This record gives sequence, structure tokens and C-alpha cells, in this order.
Amino acid sequence: METIHHEFILKGFVLENGTSLDIKIAYQTYGTLNAARDNVILYPTYFAGRHTDNEWLIGRGMALDPSKYFIIVPNMLGNGLSSSPSNTKGEYGGAHFPQTSIYDNVIAQNILLREHLGIRKIKLAIGWSLGALQVYSWSVLFSDRIEKMVAFGGASQTSDRFKIISDTVISALKMDENWKEGHYTKQPEEGLRLMAKIYCPWVYSHVYFKKKFYAKNRKTPSIEKFLEQRWEKVFLQFDANNLVHMLTTGRNGGLGELPGYNENIKKALRSIKAEVLLMPGSTDLFFPPEESKEEAQYIPNAKVIPIPSEWGHESGIGINKEDNVFIDAQLKIFLN
Repeated sequence: METIHHEFILKGFVLENGTSLDIKIAYQTYGTLNAARDNVILYPTYFAGRHTDNEWLIGRGMALDPSKYFIIVPNMLGNGLSSSPSNTKGEYGGAHFPQTSIYDNVIAQNILLREHLGIRKIKLAIGWSLGALQVYSWSVLFSDRIEKMVAFGGASQTSDRFKIISDTVISALKMDENWKEGHYTKQPEEGLRLMAKIYCPWVYSHVYFKKKFYAKNRKTPSIEKFLEQRWEKVFLQFDANNLVHMLTTGRNGGLGELPGYNENIKKALRSIKAEVLLMPGSTDLFFPPEESKEEAQYIPNAKVIPIPSEWGHESGIGINKEDNVFIDAQLKIFLN
């Protein structure tokens, strides 16, 4: 999967686990940085996503309008564009690539913005799913620099249920005889297919399947075709080690893991100074609206507006037009 993007190399970057290595942050920008350098929107990617997957929410006349804002989309470590098991050579290549954290992603992004792009203030930090985990951490670690924050389809901490799902999906992949502890010579395709099938039903609501929304696409008239064309196809596009790496990053992510907070999530939430909008999907099984409502109680300036959708977690991925219109409309109100 080839995409046009910029790259920034961080020499001798020290990960949270103490490993020091050169890492690459792949990123794309949209729009122009103004003279005051205060029209910046940060929009990091998510599990199995790349910067092109965020483009559905960016466009002229939309809330994230590149004619008004300078929008930066950094790719998550492990996604195959930024440093990942698949594109790292030498001692840290492949299965030897050290596990990175949400904290590592945010610190690397901060260096990209400050040292490479000369940006200090961020008008809006916005993210979906594991991207939401990143902007939550941004808003805690750099609370004086974030004016507004939007987390949609995400939370400040991954739940025990999400951890179980992640562990199950990863275990399914590793059952493939071609896995070989990550030292495979050919992609463990059967494991990737099984991974996709287990992951899929958690992404959507019960109503989504009952009403057969997937069948509205002529390419996926049956559930079998939907799994093959939508989910297996996506997972097979990624290197297996990369998928495990990204999912593990999300599984272990959250404000409780940030240095200095020692699992005190409420303390971390209270430290956020940004104006915050939380938009959980109303039927999201990964990050249900109840979590956002609870988190908002501890954030000094936060409101919760659920996305009224039957698409579950995918209400925030840009596939369903009604959800897209709702999200964009709420962002316009929040920004203006």
C-alpha cells in the first residue's frame, strides 16, 4: 500500500521501555500554517489505519477545512509507514522490534511538531479509536498547549473487555503454523483471516447485523462476502507483526499508564485544561457512551454528545454518510 507522505527521523529516540533506536514518523499535512502558527489541528491515526484513512473528515467547507487550518496527521508507530516491525532493518527488525506505547507515539509527535515543524500551540487535537487515546494523552502531557480536544469513538483508557478481545485476536493469529513466533518467511494468512473474523462482530452493533447493513454494498451481499471483502481484505493488507504491534499498543494504552499518574486516571482527567468534546458511538461496543459520560465528570470543561448510530464502533470511521454528516456538524459548532 503506497501513499504519499513526509518522513521525520528521530535519532536515538528512547522508548518508554528504555530501548534507544532511530525511529521514523511518517506524516501528512493538509493546508497552510499561518504566520501566527496557531491554526494547527493534530489528527493521529488508529489501529490498522493510515493518514489516508483520516482524509474523509478533511476537506474544503468541512469543519477540518485545509483552507483555514494546518492539519497534521502523524501515522501511528507500527502501521507500516512510521517505524514498524516490517520496515525496520538490523537488530530491531521484524519480531525483534521493541513494543512501543501510546506515550511513545505522543512524545515522538511532540518532537515532530516542536523541533521539525516549529509548532507549539495546537488549536484542536482530535482522534478516533486509538487516535482518541493519543489525543487524551496529548491533553494531559501538554495541557498548556492544547486549546480544544475531541475524542470520538474512543476513551481515556482501554477497558478489560477490550484487552480480552485484543488478546483473543492476537492468540488466533499465533495459532497459524506459519507464525513461527513472528519470524515467519511468509505471511500467516490463515491466522490473519481468523483474526479478522473474530474482530469483526465486536466492531458493529446487533442491529447492524440484524438489518444486514453490510448487504447495502453490492460487493458484500452476504455475511460471508462481507467478512472476505471488508475484513479479511483489510487485515491481509498489513504485515502480521505490525498488526500485533499496533493492537498491543492499544491494549496497553491509557492515561493510567502515563508517567507520574500511577493508574490514577481521575487525576489525569482533572489535569486537562482543553475544552473537550467527547463523541462516543451510541452503540459502540469497544468504547461505549457510558465510559465517556463517566470520564466527562472529571474533566473541568467537557461535554458528551453521542453519535446516534446503529453502526457501532464504525460510526467514526467515515463509512456511513449519516454518521459523517453528524460528526462534521458537531465539529463545526465546537470549533466556531
